[in-house]
Amino acid sequence: MELSALSPLGFAVPNCNRLAEQPQLHVTHARCEQARSQRSNAQSLCLASLAAAACARCAVKRRAYGGYSGGYGGRMDGEEVRRRTEMKRERETQQFYMFQRQIISRGGVQPKDDAHWDALETRIFGQSHVKAGINFAKYDSIEVTAEGGTGKEQPISSFQEACEKYQLPDELTANLERCGYDTPTPVQKYSIPAVLEGSDVMVSAQTGSGKTAAFLVPIITAALQAGPKELTEEGAVCPTSVILAPTRELCEQIAQEAKRLTFRSFARVAAIYGGADALQQLRDIAGGVEIVVCAPGRMDDFLQRGVVSMEGVKFLVVDEADRMLDMGFEPQIRNIIENYGMPEPGEGGRQTMMFSATFPQEMQDMALDFLDPAYYGIKVGQVGHAATDVEQCFEQVNFREKNDRLLDLMTQASSENGELGKTLVFANTKNTVDDIVWILNDRGIKAEPIHGGLTQGARSRNLTLLKKGVLQVLVATDVAARGLDLPGIEHVINYDLPQDGDTYVHRIGRTGRIGNKGRATSFVSNYDSASNLKMIVRHIKDAKKDDPDASDVPEWLEGVPVAVGAEAEEEDDTSRLQLPSSGSQHLAKVRMHQTGPREPPAMAPAERSSMGSARQVLRVFLEFSDGEEDRSDALNLEKRFIDLSFVAITAHIRTDRNKPHDDSSSLSVQS
Repeated sequence: MELSALSPLGFAVPNCNRLAEQPQLHVTHARCEQARSQRSNAQSLCLASLAAAACARCAVKRRAYGGYSGGYGGRMDGEEVRRRTEMKRERETQQFYMFQRQIISRGGVQPKDDAHWDALETRIFGQSHVKAGINFAKYDSIEVTAEGGTGKEQPISSFQEACEKYQLPDELTANLERCGYDTPTPVQKYSIPAVLEGSDVMVSAQTGSGKTAAFLVPIITAALQAGPKELTEEGAVCPTSVILAPTRELCEQIAQEAKRLTFRSFARVAAIYGGADALQQLRDIAGGVEIVVCAPGRMDDFLQRGVVSMEGVKFLVVDEADRMLDMGFEPQIRNIIENYGMPEPGEGGRQTMMFSATFPQEMQDMALDFLDPAYYGIKVGQVGHAATDVEQCFEQVNFREKNDRLLDLMTQASSENGELGKTLVFANTKNTVDDIVWILNDRGIKAEPIHGGLTQGARSRNLTLLKKGVLQVLVATDVAARGLDLPGIEHVINYDLPQDGDTYVHRIGRTGRIGNKGRATSFVSNYDSASNLKMIVRHIKDAKKDDPDASDVPEWLEGVPVAVGAEAEEEDDTSRLQLPSSGSQHLAKVRMHQTGPREPPAMAPAERSSMGSARQVLRVFLEFSDGEEDRSDALNLEKRFIDLSFVAITAHIRTDRNKPHDDSSSLSVQS
């Protein structure tokens, strides 16, 4: 195969004039298409023409259809993009009404037979979910503060009591038994009877405390007691309950739990969120729906299309409310609640429930706008503090030693327990997540990523693999930190420290759920902000006040000073840690003007993952340059270097650029 040119990263690519003579490129191109659908940085994959991940055929197409700025359609202006998007939305809306006409012509939604229910039971109840752990009895000692309400709200002691006192439907009672629900958690003890008594509730409780069942039981009770609604004419569907959640994964998780509790009943549950096929979601709701679990963006879109109506809503749930505020969803939430005919709160209107693990001032203000003034406020334990069932460990790790220490933790866990338990690794950027996955798989540890750059199908598949036990390590950004019920997570590793204390609480809350013990290990390096670390320390101390058995703050961590003087000015008000020395783990800033020139390490061999090799090239360049860019900025420079065809990068990789490149000295495109 003829190799005639160097890509911007210095890799040899095929002669474009001979593409037609290279049938093996078709295999590589298929792999490239697969990579494009799964990876966040597909453009750089194609542009770099990396072996086994991209092909020159794609690079040629990209140049022909608009260069590097927008894929094959890069030359379309904004008006053309908007026009095509609107045409697609119109086609989908017309198909929605076609689905409705088909259902009406068949006499409505057809009842399911026993074969359907048997298959569904195996699928939804056979999947693993979190069971109560050995520390579940400690929940009885958790302090619960309740205030406001009408005075009718009285806590329950068991689900059996709730079934008898409020006459819960038989289908729901049977499903509670199938799920193994017996003793309610504190948040369930107080919120379920409050909602069944007709009160709005504002609940603040630590993650993993059973909030999902706390709002599902009352709204499913109301839906089953109201009876089925038949589809008789075309038009917008009118759900009786709307549950707003911040992420796709949380929407899917809540919908799955709702399907468990509505099993063998007429109640229909649908999940509506962006990043997935809108047409399939329209098909799911065309015959009518009682409970909609949705992300604000996609729900706002469906309301604009006129396929969903808020006029029949009896229950509104805002889950992970603080997270949605952080993500900037407040305008969409207000638009959904205020501008589409949703009934007002209060007697005869809708009931509203807001759930969160933290309680910032912005959420309190939103509660005043959306809840009935006589709402029932429930605070379980110390709101916003770290889970006390999680053993929290902190390690001084040089930034360059993080990978080695991560592998050591994996090896240690495997040797102690005979196998590696389910582990969740958190990083702050998508690129770092992909790097960690490549490193772990290269060492024989099966790992998969989850971040916003993956397709929804890939994210869902990786979560399912973890839940089924096929996958033992999931590497994620903070998209997996909130609300997700990942069963059996034994260890959470903060490869990068989070940016604030609340995110730390949610990250480590993926383990130690519902009375189970868990462990969290956080790597602390000199690149971490001292102010952020102090907030994390405060959360640990607050948890220690609640439970004397909770983790202590290490002495070296509690006394970490903040950088001062000229160094603080250099950091531009973002103070970095000055950590104490610890033998070989002495932590110093990795800057060129401090350490002097060094020889770059050898590159990964050609047979390794091309994506990992490309990032290694960039990392070597950034590390051994003049060091003027901060690490957080450096991680975002990959696209800029590629787009500018930064050929100078090869000077740090090849010492013999003028030497002719052949198959033995450069990467080639392989099938």
